[in-house]
Amino acid sequence: MIMKTMKTFLLAACGLAMPLCLCAQEQGNVAADAAAKAAKVYAPEQGDFAIGFDVTPVLRYVGNFFNGNTNNTAMDNGLQGSPAMDGVFQGPVASIMAKYMLTDRMGLRANIGLLNRNTHTRLYVDNDVYSQLPHDQDVAGDAQLIDHRTVKVSGGSINIGPEWRVGKRRVQGVFGVDAMVAFQNTKTSYAWGNALTDVNQSPTTSWQQEAWVNNYRTLEHYNQGHNVYAGLLGHVGVEFFVAPKIALGAEVNVNAYWQFGSQEYRKSEGFNAATGLVETRTDLVSPAGLKEFYFGTENLGGSLYMMFYF
Repeated sequence: MIMKTMKTFLLAACGLAMPLCLCAQEQGNVAADAAAKAAKVYAPEQGDFAIGFDVTPVLRYVGNFFNGNTNNTAMDNGLQGSPAMDGVFQGPVASIMAKYMLTDRMGLRANIGLLNRNTHTRLYVDNDVYSQLPHDQDVAGDAQLIDHRTVKVSGGSINIGPEWRVGKRRVQGVFGVDAMVAFQNTKTSYAWGNALTDVNQSPTTSWQQEAWVNNYRTLEHYNQGHNVYAGLLGHVGVEFFVAPKIALGAEVNVNAYWQFGSQEYRKSEGFNAATGLVETRTDLVSPAGLKEFYFGTENLGGSLYMMFYF
């Protein structure tokens, strides 16, 4: 009887202790999860470096892919807009960003963008030698020649300055001011199929309007829109940390800078009636480049970007 009573008592005690153990284990798991979550540091800290890149070209490519746009260029290495015409520097479409945190709330950042693009266009042009012969005569390779035009666009920008951040959680405001220096230039070169000679002083060419200036045919046109920019760039934006030390950022810029243009030259060839010879010469097209002060809002580099802190 006593043994049966003891057995019943032990079973009852175990039944009462089991919920208590499960509750204690659950509380332990919650505490461990909270500690692990607290150990995750999302925001940058003093001494952290960061590397980032602009994701706008990628989003543009994906958007064009779904809307059926045939201009699906993932990385457009050109300059936005036409600075040579309006004088406003739009900057490289893509750029590389870097940061170093001096404190948890202040850091130095740099933004570098580079551009080097060559566009080569070829067009058929009538062979002047063949066009002067009777049509019943055949000349090997007589039908057409090829004119070549190469447009080289180069440019770049660098911004560097301090930034500050506010907020302690995964969403932080970021603002600062940078010193900005940038440049851009366009050079156009031609290789003509029909030779210019004392017999054929006005050979047939493609791009007729831009090719001939005062009876001289252009060979090179350089320093087109060659400008240097210098000034200040203010920026304000937000960074959202999607994971520890990984952030998506968006910003808008307020810029104040000066633009300094350089002299523009044209190298050309033509027939000199005084000497009876074909000559090559270089002419100064623009004795002084455009000088302008610009103030306004625009985005140079990371309008929408991703940063990795480590």
